[in-house]
Amino acid sequence: MVELGRVGRSQTLLVVRINPAVADDLPRSAAAIRNRTSELVFGQPLTNELAQLERIRALDRGGPLGWLRPELRRLARLDVQIIDGDDTLTHLDPITKAIPDAWLLAHLREEGRAAADTWLERWAQGEARGDTWRAPASAARAVDEPSRA
Repeated sequence: MVELGRVGRSQTLLVVRINPAVADDLPRSAAAIRNRTSELVFGQPLTNELAQLERIRALDRGGPLGWLRPELRRLARLDVQIIDGDDTLTHLDPITKAIPDAWLLAHLREEGRAAADTWLERWAQGEARGDTWRAPASAARAVDEPSRA
């Protein structure tokens, strides 16, 4: 994502999250734990890149980043928007990831289009300007303090 924001020409980057960021319930069965672990592992690169972007922004606020690396200043000012599918995705059985049927695919398409239409309406009215995300503190610490494996 950071590379896309660095080389792209748009001032806005739209991210569509396909795994729930937050779980409604604590997983209790082995299958539920496996599924949630998979979701977290799959989503970790995005979380790390959002944290990295937050660090770049902190550097931009604290000094003349643009003089040293103009592409980083541009990245620091990138407007990141996230369309989150949590409302739809958290209610699906994990097996649907491996064995989707025609009804499910049509349903997800309708939900995705509705979310995109809502975002586009908000964008046209100026309501969606400015970031719709914040890097969690734990992700920022993970970037600051890489594991010593």
